[in-house]
Amino acid sequence: MTSCIYFLLTLCFIQVCYTDIRYRIINNYTTIIITVLSGVLGCLFFGGILWVPALSILFIGFVLSLINLVGAGDIKLLAGLSLSFSSQSTITFLFLTTLAGLLVALCVLAISHFVAKGYNSSIKTVPYGLAIVGGYAATTVFIRVVA
Repeated sequence: MTSCIYFLLTLCFIQVCYTDIRYRIINNYTTIIITVLSGVLGCLFFGGILWVPALSILFIGFVLSLINLVGAGDIKLLAGLSLSFSSQSTITFLFLTTLAGLLVALCVLAISHFVAKGYNSSIKTVPYGLAIVGGYAATTVFIRVVA
């Protein structure tokens, strides 16, 4: 059952990464599917959904999106994915997502500075959905396989 859920999540992650890199948009329907699948994983692993971490991410993220520091789609994706982790694992997820975000931001900076010099190099945003997916994958491997 869990392998089927992870397979469906992987398909959704491919779509999230593609649309976020290409259009800087994370589709709401994909986020809903990811949230439901993550909730199912949370129920399977913990016997229920841990709402407090997800709602905390949603509330803090809402405030950050109001002042244009982060996109609302990124926040919804973070909150949805956090449903599949414990409270402690959610902190690990956010930390690993931040590290992945640093790597993605450096790549975007390098591309806009070196590769896109002859083109319109006005890349001002980071496709953070890619970092969120990377952080989720790293956390899942760390929590479910290593620990």
